[in-house]
Amino acid sequence: MEADPEVLKLFLEESTEDLDRADRDLVELEKTPNDPELLARVFRTVHTIKGTTGFLGFTKLQTLANSGENLLGALREHRLPLDQQTITSLLALMDALRASVIEISATGAEGELEHSAIIADLAGYFEQSKPPIPEPAPSPALAPALPPVLPPAPPPVADTALVPPPATPHPLSTGTGSLRAEVSASADSSVRVGVAVLDSLMDLVSELVVIRSQIEVISSDDPDTPMATSGRQLRLVTRELQDQVMKARLQPIGVVTGRLRRLARDVGAELGKRVQVALEGEDIAVDRAVNEALRDPLLHLVRNCVDHGLESATERAAVGKPAVGSLRVAVRHSHGRVYVDVSDDGRGMDPVALARRAVRIGLISEDRADRLSEREALDLVFLPGFTTADQVTNVSGRGVGMDVVRSNLQRIGGSIEIRSTIGVGTSFRLNVPLTLAIMPVLTVWCGGQRYAVPQVSVREIRRVRGDDVEQAPDDIEGALIYRIRGHLLPSVDLAALLKVPPDHEADQLLVLLESDQRQFAVLVAAVGDTTDVVAKPLPRSVGGVSAFAGVSIYGDGCPVLILDVDWIANISGITVSGGQAEPTPATAVREDTVLLLLACAEDGGQLVLPLDRVLRLENFDQDQVERLGDLDVVQYRDDILPLVRVRDVLPERRASPRDLPARPQTSTLATVVCASQVGAVGIVVGGIEDIVKTSDAARRPASRAGVLSCLVVADRVAELLDIDALAALAGVRRTS
Repeated sequence: MEADPEVLKLFLEESTEDLDRADRDLVELEKTPNDPELLARVFRTVHTIKGTTGFLGFTKLQTLANSGENLLGALREHRLPLDQQTITSLLALMDALRASVIEISATGAEGELEHSAIIADLAGYFEQSKPPIPEPAPSPALAPALPPVLPPAPPPVADTALVPPPATPHPLSTGTGSLRAEVSASADSSVRVGVAVLDSLMDLVSELVVIRSQIEVISSDDPDTPMATSGRQLRLVTRELQDQVMKARLQPIGVVTGRLRRLARDVGAELGKRVQVALEGEDIAVDRAVNEALRDPLLHLVRNCVDHGLESATERAAVGKPAVGSLRVAVRHSHGRVYVDVSDDGRGMDPVALARRAVRIGLISEDRADRLSEREALDLVFLPGFTTADQVTNVSGRGVGMDVVRSNLQRIGGSIEIRSTIGVGTSFRLNVPLTLAIMPVLTVWCGGQRYAVPQVSVREIRRVRGDDVEQAPDDIEGALIYRIRGHLLPSVDLAALLKVPPDHEADQLLVLLESDQRQFAVLVAAVGDTTDVVAKPLPRSVGGVSAFAGVSIYGDGCPVLILDVDWIANISGITVSGGQAEPTPATAVREDTVLLLLACAEDGGQLVLPLDRVLRLENFDQDQVERLGDLDVVQYRDDILPLVRVRDVLPERRASPRDLPARPQTSTLATVVCASQVGAVGIVVGGIEDIVKTSDAARRPASRAGVLSCLVVADRVAELLDIDALAALAGVRRTS
C-alpha cells in the first residue's frame, strides 16, 4: 500500500526527534544502568517505530526495529545483562534506524540499505546468554507481560499497525473516557508547524517592523494627528506579534548540546579514552537559527577537546589526574546574549609551542612569533591550515575546523575566546546573540555617520564637557581613561577606532557599554533614540569587516551599520588574559561628593535624584500605561513596574512661568527607574537633563514629605527627592 504523505511526513519528523532522544538516553543509561525509566523510554521509541513502519509497509525497517525491541524487552525483564557492549550495539541500532529514516525521507523508499549485520549482532546476545532467572508471575491487575523473545522476524502487520484495522479495537476505545479526552485535549492544544512557515512569518514581521518605523518617522512632526494615533497602536500590535513569533521560534539549546554526550563517547572510544560529559543550562531557549549556527562549532570543539585536550588514561595517571577525563559544556543567558563555555581538564595549550608550530608550517614569520602576546598565540589555532596533530586521523589533523568555527560564529554576530593553562585544561567561550531577527538598538553619530549599538549592551549615557574636571580623561599607558563616579573606566574614541573624520563638537557623549562582564565607554558625537531594527548579516563583499555585527534599514530608508560591541572591547584590549585583568573599571573610590541625576519636573521645576539609586532611564508610550487599582503601571522586563508621577504625589509644586522654556507635548513619559525599599519604581518626570556634581552647594532642610532637602544645582534651586517616601505616598507596596 502507498503511504499517505501527511502520515509519512509526521512519522519521519517524530522518528528523528525520538531517535535523537534515544541516543541521549542510552549514553545516560551507560552511567546509570539500573534506571528503568531510561530503558523504558528507549524501548517505547523502538516499539513505536516498529509499529508505524509495519503500517506504512517498510518491512526492512520493521524487521530491524523488531530485532532491537526483542533485545530491549529482554533487558527490561533482566534476562540479559546491560553492559557497555550492549549499549554500543544499541547505539549502532539507532544509527541504522536513523539511516533508514533519512533514506525514506530523501527517496520515499527504503532503498538498498542492508541491516543483516546489525540484526545478527543483536540476535547474538541471546545465543550467548544463560537461561533466564524465573520471576514471579505478574498480577492480573498489571499490564500484560512482554511477548517471549523470538528470533528476529517481521511480526504480522495487524499487530504493529499505527492505525489498526476496524476489527481490532484501539487501546483508547477500550480504556477510560478520561484517557481519550486527555489525548484529545493534548492534540487540540498544540500543532506542528513547519520551519519554513515560521521563517516566512518571521520575515513578514521583520518587514512590518520596518514599515512601522517609517510611519513613525512620517508622523513624528505632529503627535496628535490620526496617523500618529494609529501609528502608536500599530507599534503595540507589532511588538506583541513580534514577541509571539519569537517565542514560536525558540527551542531549548539542549537540542544541540544533548548530542554532545554521544559524540564524546564515540570519539573517546575510537581514541581509547574515557570521557565524562557534564551539561548545564540545557533548558535555555534560543532562536532556532542560533541553534543551527551553534551545532557544527560545538561538535568540532568537543571532538577537539577529546582528541587534543584530554590525555590518555596512562598520561593522566602519571600526573595525578583521574583516569576519566572531564568535559563541561555550560550555557547561560545574559543581556540578550548566549554564552556557551566548553572546557576540559586536559593538558592545556602552550602559547610558545603554538607559535613555534605556526612558524614551522609556514603560517607566520619568526619575527611575528616573537612579538605575539599570550592571547594572540592562543588565537593562532583559528588560522586556516593550523593543526597540532602530526598525523591525519579520522578525528583531526587536516588543519580544517577551528577557522570555520570562528567564521561561522562571526557570520551570526558571535565570537569565540580561548583561555588555557598548561596542565590544567582549556576553555572555549562562545558568545552569540539570543536571536538573529529583530533587536532594539541605540542610534549614535560619529564622524557625520549614523551607527546602531545593541541596546542590551548600553548601560548609561553621559555628557562630557571640556571644563568638567571629574570627567577629564587620563592617559594611562596609551589608554583613554575617564573618571566616572569615582571609577576609572577605560574608554574608546569611536572616530579614531573606525578611522573616520573626528568630531569637533564642544560637548561629546560617553556611551557606557558592557560586554561579557567587561565595562567600558565609547566616545561619540551625539545619541539618538532607541528603536527596533531588523538585523541582517553584512553582504559577502564586506563580510570581513569585523567592526560591525550586521546592517539594518531604518524607517527613513537609509542603511545603518550595527556596531559589534565585543569586537570593540577586544580590539581595544579591554579583556582578561592569562589571569591578569587588563584595563577594567577600578574599585569604586567614593569621594566626599554626592552625584545626582538632574531632572525636570512636569511643571517645569527642577528636581534631582540620587544617582546611586537610579537603575535605568526609559521612555514609555502613554499607550503602555495600565491601571492597577490606584496605581499606574507598565509591563517592564517580564515584571510590572509601578509609576510614580511627581505632579500627583507633590501636587502643591508650582513653578514661576518666567524664564522657563515651553516644553513640547509628547506622547511619551520620561521615566527614571529607581531602586526603592519596595522594589523598582518608575519616577515620571518632565525630562532628563544632565548628571551633575554637588559638593559645596547651599542646602536647606526639606519642607514636606517626599523631599530629602533643597539645594542649589546649576544656579537654580532644586529639590532632592526621597524615592522611598514618594513610593509610599503613591501607595506602592512590596510584592512577595
